[in-house]
Formats: sequence, C-alpha cells, structure tokens
Amino acid sequence: MIITIDGPSASGKSSVAQKLAQQLNYIHINSGFLYRAAAVLYLRQVQENYPDVISENHIDSAQNNKCSTFVVSDLTLKAKLYRTIAQLKYIYNPATNLAQVYYLNEDLTPTLKTTQVSQMASMLSANPEIREIINQLQRDLVAANPENSYIADGRDCGSVVFPKANLKIFLTANLQVRAERFRQDLIRKQLSQLSIEKSLAELQERDQRDQTRAVAPLIVPAGAFLIDSSALTLAQVVKKILVLIAKL
Repeated sequence: MIITIDGPSASGKSSVAQKLAQQLNYIHINSGFLYRAAAVLYLRQVQENYPDVISENHIDSAQNNKCSTFVVSDLTLKAKLYRTIAQLKYIYNPATNLAQVYYLNEDLTPTLKTTQVSQMASMLSANPEIREIINQLQRDLVAANPENSYIADGRDCGSVVFPKANLKIFLTANLQVRAERFRQDLIRKQLSQLSIEKSLAELQERDQRDQTRAVAPLIVPAGAFLIDSSALTLAQVVKKILVLIAKL
C-alpha cells in the first residue's frame, strides 16, 4: 500500500503523514528530509570550495541565490554533489515515529531545520538531476521492503515518484493560513522570529518556484483527492484521509 500526500509549503502534509503513519503503522517517507539533506551536503561543498561565498552569519535569499549558481556553473562540484547525494540513507523508526537521514555514518537529521537549509533545499529541488536521484532513493526504499505500507509526502510524490499509488491526496490551504503556520513553526523551533510579511513573501517565492520549474512542477496529481486544510485542524484532516483509506 502506498499513499501519497502532495501540496505546497506549510500545507501541513508532513504533519498529517506523520500522524497517519503512526496510527496505521505505515512507514512515513518525508521527501523534504532528503532535499534538506542534499542542501546540507551542498552547502558544505560550497563552504569547502568557495569559502568567500557563504558565511554562517549571513543567511538570506540573496546569499543562497549566489550559492545556488554553483549548481550549474561548477561542473566538478555538481558531479561530486550528485555522487554524494546518491549515498544518502533514509531510515524510519516506527517505534518513535521519527525519520533520520544519514550520509555514510553521519546522522544529518539535526542539521535539517535551519532557515538556510530550507531555502537551499527549495532551490536545489528545481535541479532535475537532483530530483531524479532523490526520487530513486524513495523508490528503492519501497522496493527493498515491499511487504510494508508507506505514506510519502512532498511536492511530486503522487505525480512523479509514485504515480501508481493506491491513494493520492493533494493537501492545500490559503496563502495567509500557510504563512502563519510557517511563521509559528519557525518560532516554535526557535529558528526565526519571521514577520507575517516576510513569511508571506517567502512562501510566495517558494510557490512560484515549485509551480513553474521545468521538471515535476507542483500540480494536483491525476486521481488525487483535494483537501483544503485552511479551516481544519490536524485531527480533522487525518480523519478525512482515514475515511478515504477505509474505502480502498
């Protein structure tokens, strides 16, 4: 059994997928973790090769845009990055309902939630080679354990990664609601005191990038059920999806 939950940033898809996985004893594949892990590895390579480009004390979209130019301009760095990303390992622990991402023997999970990593992950996700590597990592995980059931969330899980999923959900919410959720999440994790105006601008930028990229743009997958969570609680969204699962 494979269930996919796609949707824009801050629509609540990862929280919903995590809750469903916990209740159903499914494995939750959080594709965002893999893109963030790729961003961590990429930023390290930029720091190592171009230390003047990136500074831990200078984290903003302009700086990340400058860093991201090396994805296409430095062919040696790009080739090394692809080889490195292909070695990522996604491990889900059903006992704790938590996922971890490893590179070789290093647990990258604690490094995935910074503002800079989040911004860079969004930029790297537009790279078709990186998308294909991460898509294949997800497919390999399922292929290696076909006896398990999975809930995969991301931007293109139902449209590209698992187009033959048993159930596809497209979870969305209006921009204002998503911006406030995004802002509160950063505050709760003590990552940023982002204003609602900056939160709106950040999500608008991500939405634009996700919807207009040449490869696997954010769309409602064929056959997907659309759920607008603007006025719904997490529990209410989970309940709606459980009803759909029961009908399979």
